Amino acid sequence: MGHTFGNIFLSTLEKLTGSIDEAVDKISELLRLRGKVLPATLCKVKLIAYLKNGIILRGQNTIYGSDLDKLNKIALEPIAKANPKALRAIHDADLIVIGPGDLYSSLIPNFLISGISNAIKKCRAKKLFICNLMNRAGQTENFQPSDYVKIIEDYIGICVDYIIYNTGHPPQRLLNRYIHEGECLVPTTIIKNKRYMGDKLISKKFSKKEKGDQIKRNLIRHNSDLLANLIVNKILNLNRIDV
Repeated sequence: MGHTFGNIFLSTLEKLTGSIDEAVDKISELLRLRGKVLPATLCKVKLIAYLKNGIILRGQNTIYGSDLDKLNKIALEPIAKANPKALRAIHDADLIVIGPGDLYSSLIPNFLISGISNAIKKCRAKKLFICNLMNRAGQTENFQPSDYVKIIEDYIGICVDYIIYNTGHPPQRLLNRYIHEGECLVPTTIIKNKRYMGDKLISKKFSKKEKGDQIKRNLIRHNSDLLANLIVNKILNLNRIDV
């Protein structure tokens, strides 16, 4: 229970093809995805969280659902090397986009892979961070957009050039469902800083939980069209990048 169909599908294809790289390519082909999906590493690794009280949490799902208020560090076991294709893609990129996603179990693990952070630092492309809409209880509780940015910058070892954050509010009835679980909206206050670009980015298409669905779904999500327009019309134009 608790595994998404996507994860099970990917795991099955990996066993059939013998390679995570080939499995991702096959899924991309079957789903007719635009663009290219590249695994950051081809190594089999486990995500580890070391807490200040000596407790060690192992595995993405365990870390995702745990209180990390007293987090000491996040690590991968064993040490993983970057996928050469991913490094080439970073080198050739017109824009590096980080986020949105769970900070400790989704975003940071990429920067723990040997070679990824260094490739991002060396890449001439501008770096963009898209801030999450919601704060997670026990992990990013009371975080401002700047708190997310600081942690990301600490891991990649370089300042990001732009930050996109949300200034809109979802319906209170949806917020109440998050508040009941100790989660809240990332502050939407206008930030007077040239690096920060705020806009009302919450989608009006709210997901509904289907009967029998054991997976926790995000009810409040980014409007992908508004987000794409902001990136293309503001950030890419600022750097005169043709797409």
